[in-house]
Amino acid sequence: MQVAASATKVLAVPVTALYSRPDGTTFVTTVSEHDKTADVTVTTGQIAGGWVEIRDPELAEGVRVVVGEQTAG
Repeated sequence: MQVAASATKVLAVPVTALYSRPDGTTFVTTVSEHDKTADVTVTTGQIAGGWVEIRDPELAEGVRVVVGEQTAG
Protein backbone atom coordinates (compact mmCIF):
# COMPACT_ATOMS: atom_id res chain seq x y z
CA MET A 1 0.00 0.00 0.00
CA GLN A 2 1.19 3.52 -0.64
CA VAL A 3 1.27 5.78 2.43
CA ALA A 4 1.16 9.61 2.34
CA ALA A 5 3.40 11.02 -0.37
CA SER A 6 5.69 8.01 -0.59
CA ALA A 7 6.26 6.66 -4.07
CA THR A 8 7.24 3.23 -2.79
CA LYS A 9 5.10 0.52 -1.28
CA VAL A 10 5.44 0.02 2.47
CA LEU A 11 4.13 -2.40 5.08
CA ALA A 12 1.32 -0.72 7.01
CA VAL A 13 -1.21 -1.63 9.70
CA PRO A 14 -4.32 0.18 10.94
CA VAL A 15 -3.37 2.75 13.58
CA THR A 16 -5.65 0.88 16.02
CA ALA A 17 -3.28 -2.12 15.83
CA LEU A 18 -0.52 -0.14 17.57
CA TYR A 19 0.01 -0.30 21.31
CA SER A 20 2.62 1.36 23.50
CA ARG A 21 4.44 0.26 26.62
CA PRO A 22 5.25 2.45 29.64
CA ASP A 23 8.85 2.74 28.39
CA GLY A 24 7.62 4.36 25.16
CA THR A 25 8.24 1.45 22.79
CA THR A 26 5.54 0.62 20.27
CA PHE A 27 4.33 -2.88 19.41
CA VAL A 28 1.71 -4.84 17.50
CA THR A 29 0.22 -8.14 18.61
CA THR A 30 0.49 -10.78 15.91
CA VAL A 31 -1.69 -13.88 15.60
CA SER A 32 -0.24 -17.14 14.23
CA GLU A 33 -2.16 -19.66 12.18
CA HIS A 34 -2.62 -21.64 15.44
CA ASP A 35 -4.15 -18.56 17.11
CA LYS A 36 -1.11 -17.96 19.32
CA THR A 37 -0.41 -14.29 19.98
CA ALA A 38 2.93 -12.54 20.28
CA ASP A 39 3.87 -8.92 20.90
CA VAL A 40 6.35 -7.62 18.33
CA THR A 41 8.17 -4.33 18.99
CA VAL A 42 8.03 -2.16 15.86
CA THR A 43 9.38 1.09 14.53
CA THR A 44 6.76 3.26 12.88
CA GLY A 45 7.05 5.57 9.90
CA GLN A 46 4.57 7.71 8.00
CA ILE A 47 0.91 7.87 9.01
CA ALA A 48 -1.96 8.55 6.59
CA GLY A 49 -5.64 7.75 6.36
CA GLY A 50 -5.76 5.66 9.53
CA TRP A 51 -2.77 3.51 8.49
CA VAL A 52 0.78 3.61 9.85
CA GLU A 53 3.94 2.40 8.17
CA ILE A 54 5.77 -0.41 10.00
CA ARG A 55 9.52 -0.74 9.61
CA ASP A 56 10.32 -4.13 11.08
CA PRO A 57 12.05 -7.13 9.53
CA GLU A 58 10.05 -9.59 11.68
CA LEU A 59 6.75 -8.64 10.07
CA ALA A 60 5.70 -9.37 6.51
CA GLU A 61 2.67 -8.82 4.33
CA GLY A 62 -0.14 -11.16 5.33
CA VAL A 63 0.77 -11.46 9.03
CA ARG A 64 -2.40 -11.07 11.08
CA VAL A 65 -2.42 -8.41 13.81
CA VAL A 66 -4.88 -7.65 16.60
CA VAL A 67 -6.85 -4.47 15.88
CA GLY A 68 -8.58 -2.41 18.58
CA GLU A 69 -8.80 -5.08 21.27
CA GLN A 70 -11.05 -4.21 24.20
CA THR A 71 -11.09 -5.81 27.60
CA ALA A 72 -14.13 -5.97 29.83
CA GLY A 73 -13.86 -4.26 33.22
